[in-house]
Amino acid sequence: MIADKSLHRVLRDSAEENFNFVWFDFISDIQILVDFLIGLNFAYKLKIHRATLYIHGKEVEATKLCKKLIKRKNSILVVDFQQDFEIDFSA
Repeated sequence: MIADKSLHRVLRDSAEENFNFVWFDFISDIQILVDFLIGLNFAYKLKIHRATLYIHGKEVEATKLCKKLIKRKNSILVVDFQQDFEIDFSA
């Protein structure tokens, strides 16, 4: 679950749920998940004005995709860059 990052996806995709606890035994050595879960509980708001990717020297607008990854209005976790931003690196 950790190696294929399915745990990362489950936690990110369920971040809008009202869960009260997570067993940190499973993720204590995965700092990015700990940081993400702690960040979900802060009152600050994450606002993305513009997101741009540079792929093969070309500028690609990514603001909408980036905004869709925001959870609880304050945290973002990119699990798989290529998949999350719908990028085809083969071109």
